[in-house]
Formats: sequence, structure tokens, C-alpha cells
Amino acid sequence: MNRHFAMLAAAAALVLANSGARARATVLTFDGLGTNTPIPAGYGSHVSAAGPALLKGNNFTPNVAVAFVPNGENGFQTYNDAEWRAAQLDGTPAAGSFDVVFTPDAGYGVRVNSFQFDDYANYAEGHTFDWSLLDAGGNQLAGQSEVTVDPDLTDDPTGADNLLINTGLTAFHPGPVTLRITPTAGDPFDRAIDNINFDQAAVPEPASLGVLALATGLLAVRRRR
Repeated sequence: MNRHFAMLAAAAALVLANSGARARATVLTFDGLGTNTPIPAGYGSHVSAAGPALLKGNNFTPNVAVAFVPNGENGFQTYNDAEWRAAQLDGTPAAGSFDVVFTPDAGYGVRVNSFQFDDYANYAEGHTFDWSLLDAGGNQLAGQSEVTVDPDLTDDPTGADNLLINTGLTAFHPGPVTLRITPTAGDPFDRAIDNINFDQAAVPEPASLGVLALATGLLAVRRRR
């Protein structure tokens, strides 16, 4: 019994180690992708090296696909000029929201760490937003309501009318995770998001989770004895 317990405990430890190992991050900057054009197809997906508008976090995210919905007019658009290099939230989508969908490969999980809201300085400012992170079942993982980008409405000559949002997530989620942005006030064009930072990590397969559950149960039985 003791030998079997030791073997299961070792297997469980390996599962836990693998579930947190190989965490990697990519940052989407949108720099140089054009102005008033849709987000390029495949941008941000399966990133394994630095490239146009892609920065390395603690590593890269080769096992995560990214989609921008809707993309183009009344949706996400790239915007690059002397002040702004970001993903413009253009117009009003039919659904009222802008979604960035992160879909990890099987055996991997995704975690959205942070992103940035931008006002276009010297134009319309003071935009407010609701944001949320949703799992595949539509359950909210994190979020805030009525977030104001520039509450004092001051024009910054450096164009730094922006707000960094740290999501506070710690877990990696298998299956799609959606960053949903819903504008609630402000001009429908002079607003954007930027510097989207997200991670991937290997997560336990269902069979491995079964081993972990069995080992945990045996440990509980042994403690009771």
C-alpha cells in the first residue's frame, strides 16, 4: 500500500509540475500595422518569435490562436500615426461589444494578463468602458464596469491619455477565453486598446487529472487512519 501510495503521489507531483511549467507570454502592440484597416488575418496567433507588432513577454505563445470580432468597419481597426499605435475600437458593433478571443490548443491553457485603454489625446476623451474576461461557458473570470480612461480630461502632450488594466488572473484556462470590451460613454471613434499581454501554459489532460484525484483521495484516507 505504501509503495503504491508513493508512486501515485509522485505522479500527482509530476502533473502539478507540468500544469504550471512552460508559461509563456506575448504582447500585441499593433505598431506599424496600418491605419483604418482591419486587423491582419492571423495576427497574434501561434506566436513563436518576435515580428511586426509582436513583443516577447517571458517567452511566446505558439499554442494560442487569437481572433478579433468584429474586424474592420464598426469593429477593430489598426491605427498608426505619430501619436497612436493601437487597435482602434471603431464605431458601434451590431452586438455592442468588441471581443478578442484567445483559443489554446488541446493540452494548453491561456491567461490574459493585462491590456491598455487609449483615448486619442487632443480629441474626444473621457471614454468609459465595461470589460470582462469570459470562459467558454460565458462565465465571468474577471471584469470591471464603468472604467474611465482619463477621468480628469487632461490633454497629455506625449499622447499618454491611457489606462493600464491588470486583470488579476492567476489560473490558465483550457478552451476559449474572451476579452469583451463594451463602450458605455464617449466618442465612438477616438478610442482604442493596446499592449495586450497574454500567456500560455501546459495544463493537465483529463487522464492526468484522474491520477491527481486518486492520489489526493488516498492521501486523505491515509491521514484519517
